[in-house]
Amino acid sequence: MSEARKAPMRSFRCPGRAVLVASSFVVKAVLRTSCRRFVARRFPEWLQPEPVPVESWNEFLGQLHDRQPSVLKGYGSDVAEKWNFEYLERQMSGSNWRVHLVPKENQRFQRVYGQGIGEGLVSLMSFPEFAKKSLAADSQHSYYMQVPYTGRPLQELGEDPYGAEMRQDRESFQWLWDVAAKAALGELDNNQLWIGRGGNLTPCHYDKAENLHIQISGRKHFLLIPPEETFAVYPYPIHHPLDSFSMVDFDRPDLQRFDRFARLQCFEATLEPGGLLYLPKYWWHQVTQSSGDNISLNFWCAEPPADQMSIFQQNPRCRALLAHRFLEDFTGGLVERLREVSALPSSFSTARLLTELADDWAEDTPPALRRLGDTVKGRLAELMGGLSPEELQELLEGTCAGQRLFAPVPETEVTTASQGDLGGWLPTQ
Repeated sequence: MSEARKAPMRSFRCPGRAVLVASSFVVKAVLRTSCRRFVARRFPEWLQPEPVPVESWNEFLGQLHDRQPSVLKGYGSDVAEKWNFEYLERQMSGSNWRVHLVPKENQRFQRVYGQGIGEGLVSLMSFPEFAKKSLAADSQHSYYMQVPYTGRPLQELGEDPYGAEMRQDRESFQWLWDVAAKAALGELDNNQLWIGRGGNLTPCHYDKAENLHIQISGRKHFLLIPPEETFAVYPYPIHHPLDSFSMVDFDRPDLQRFDRFARLQCFEATLEPGGLLYLPKYWWHQVTQSSGDNISLNFWCAEPPADQMSIFQQNPRCRALLAHRFLEDFTGGLVERLREVSALPSSFSTARLLTELADDWAEDTPPALRRLGDTVKGRLAELMGGLSPEELQELLEGTCAGQRLFAPVPETEVTTASQGDLGGWLPTQ
């Protein structure tokens, strides 16, 4: 591993300029104190994130232009003063809404559920039923409502199920469209309302869209991990249902298997009511709620169609994230085609080829496969705009680290809440 990779990260790295973080932050101690006071840390104490900057208006816009995470205080909508469970129940009681259910003992809402993938269920219920069940002391489950408030998903419902006053409240968020336009983030086409009773955890994952997150009630703690740290969080292999999630349990990380996690370089921010967080696309993040009622809004920007090359050109920080997806997809396609024409044994896998490519060829690997490996290396170097041998080796080793390529894909029905699926798997039912 290079010395640069080992060095402590003290800035958000951006092509063309460095944006200093730690050295000038007056808010650092305040943020950390706030995080520990209101939110239980769901990661080990030895992991010491740097704070995301709390900015003035102009500085915030500058961070958006540079695609760096940033927090804005005091610019949240005035709905924070009136949105509570009683108000929402009056405005939302006429419809059934999508609600996540997970076992109460861990409260992990990962949005993808199925046997062998994760315990959870997405069900329809009225707001009064949700409000009552989520407070029941004898309940075995925790509840989290995720529903569209504006944008394309709401239009797809064919009706506006909110009360008149809550419809008018949308005008309070119109300034966000101006923010997105000024920073060229794309169109805000998907706005989700998240409602819970607190203590919930969304495991570490990344999104493919720019995200503006407003906290309305309660507090949320974000652990943010830049995309160049992709191999330190060990993503599931692509084509796995959780391929945008980390394999590491941040509560109890297995450092023997996931040794790079011990050198993870990350950031943190706590959002209070009225606070706004800009979360750039492809940044990994784990989100924890404070106890008590918790209401927030996520504004996602439209993701324009793009191939892997254009994704990399738009955001060079995504080299590691792109490498793991490209290597597994490109190499998997080659291996599959060669197996179909019997040029490879049926038992030969993408994981084996990439592992040997990163480590060393096995004695029984035929010369033709070694040439195939050279093709994969050349295509990756071309995609990345020219890599040194050391950089290429680092990407190959990261792709194969922690035996992540051999993570089994469960043969089960998968419920993906972000796609509007209902159902899931709860063994206690």
